Formats: sequence, structure tokens, C-alpha cells
Amino acid sequence: MTKSHTLFKNIHKGEDIWVVCSGPSLDYIDPSFFDGKIVVGVNRVFQHMRCDYSICKDPSGFKLKASTGSKSIDYSDGWHLPVPGEKSPLELITEEDLNGTKILIAEHEYGNDWFGKTEFHLDFYHFSHLPKISPEAPDLKGIQIDSDKLVVSYSTTTSAMHLAAYMGAKNIILCGHDCGTIDGEVNIKNYYVDPNRQMVQPSVHEYAHWIKTDIEGHTRGVKDKLKEVYGVNIHSLNPFINFNLEGHTFEGSPIYAGK
Repeated sequence: MTKSHTLFKNIHKGEDIWVVCSGPSLDYIDPSFFDGKIVVGVNRVFQHMRCDYSICKDPSGFKLKASTGSKSIDYSDGWHLPVPGEKSPLELITEEDLNGTKILIAEHEYGNDWFGKTEFHLDFYHFSHLPKISPEAPDLKGIQIDSDKLVVSYSTTTSAMHLAAYMGAKNIILCGHDCGTIDGEVNIKNYYVDPNRQMVQPSVHEYAHWIKTDIEGHTRGVKDKLKEVYGVNIHSLNPFINFNLEGHTFEGSPIYAGK
């Protein structure tokens, strides 16, 4: 059965909402930190920690259980992309796996209006959405206080931020939206579940460029627009005591030069 996301309009008026992404900094936050907080997980983050809500555009990569093992592919430039443990069978998630998480999925797959209506094997909420602006950019002008349509872009983070504002958040705190590596890692441990998974981009350098130019740029644009329209504050969580990262190494995604 499916219901509309409009049921959540202003449901958390004036409260803090935590939008949790899959960047490696999440590995340095104890899950108990989020106890008692309102949490919107991006894509399959809910399989790694408690989330009140989880939002995605493409359910095909959302419905498999997380791997219990992990290894990584090491590249000469220092990047590591995780792949699932070989001993973990792929299984569909169940209501028990959701553990109370409310699932929100784009009305059309990938957030593209020309795709068919989204289907999912469990009960979920669908969200109507604005069109993307080519190539895969968010429609900032469509973000309006009197509209029920959420923004979509290449990154699901923008939809999660808009959902939090739509829910009435006073403050939105991003977690794991790193747009770079920590000690060479791109994502939290055991994030990907498909052994045949390929990177979103065809090379590590292009993946880095995609994060830096598209993902980070789209987030900044949506942040500014949500502040203008909803008056919401949007900041991020540093899991360390300061920007020296307690001895860990952060590398911002380099601009791709075609090499």
C-alpha cells in the first residue's frame, strides 16, 4: 500500500531534523548519538542506524539487505571503494528490517517524470516531485512554500533536505555529507550490497569530480533556496573535536582534469 508524503507536512514544526548521508564520517559517530532525535536517512542508511524516515528515488538499490562483510577495492590514487562481503547473500528487506522506518520513494523512478510510477514490495510513502533541470540538476525555482512537490537531482540529499524543511524543521543538520574521503574511504563500511555494483561514474577520478561539482554544488544551491523560502538553518556535524580530525586525513574531491 502507498500513501502520500503530504501526510508529513509540518509534522515536526520548529524541531531539529538530522539528515544522514553515507559518507565515511558517519563511521565516527556512535549510533546512540541519534537517540531521541528526528532522523531522515538518505537511501539505504537506515540499514546501518536507526532512522525515522528514509528517502530515495530508485528503489531497485534500496530493497536489498546490507552486507555483513566488507572488503574494498584499492586504487593507486589512494581511493578505496567498498564492495560487499562475499559470504553475504542478497535478500529483500522485510518489515522487520525497517524497524519502524517510514520509507519515502519518488513517485517516478529516479525522479524522472517520463519513467513509470514507482513500485516497491513493502508499504511506502510516495513523494511528488519537481522536474530535474538538465543535466540532473535541481529545479530551485520550483521550491515554494505553498507547493507539495519536493526537489530532485542527481543526489538524493537534496530531496532529504527539502523533505525536512517541508516537515517544518527549524534546523537541519547534515551528517555524512562529506564530499571527499576520510583516510581514503568514500562511504561508511558495508554500504553497498550488490556484488555486481559499478560506480555511479566510470572511474574514481570522475566519481570524485561528480561529488565535488554536482553533489556538493546541488546541495549548496538547495541549502540557499530552502533558507530563503522556509527560513531554515542548515549546517553539518563534524564528528571530531575540531577540523584537525583527530589525526585522520580528509581529502576533498579534486576537480577532474580528464586524467
